[in-house]
Amino acid sequence: MRCALEGAYGVRATSYAGSRAAYHSTACGKAILAFLEEPVRRAIYEARGLPPVTANTVTRQDQLEDQLSTIRNDGYAIDNEENEIGANCVSVPILVGLSEVAGSISVSGLASRMDRPKLVDLAAIIAQEANAISILLGDRLGS
Repeated sequence: MRCALEGAYGVRATSYAGSRAAYHSTACGKAILAFLEEPVRRAIYEARGLPPVTANTVTRQDQLEDQLSTIRNDGYAIDNEENEIGANCVSVPILVGLSEVAGSISVSGLASRMDRPKLVDLAAIIAQEANAISILLGDRLGS
């Protein structure tokens, strides 16, 4: 299920259910990508490339792989105006079983309201929700 909730502020950064964005320029995409097997990631890079979406988008495989390693260690991904100028995002993967990625949850907003400390704080909150979803999915899948 895809869902997007909007904040109460007059200016919003919104993702619409069913919309698509580049995997390497979004926090959600990077949170998922980080937990895919290396051969799968390499195949995606070959098939899709790493085109720039904004001037902040990582377009080199070695830099992206470094970010993905950090994401695996930290448990969350951050998009610093990499997909849309003026918008920042943090995402946490939804993992099932032995680190099989099933999706991700994110919170995004205006960069002026969502600095790095705020993104890190939000990561801890959404990690709790991602964990709850992981447990429900594991129960459903028999993991």
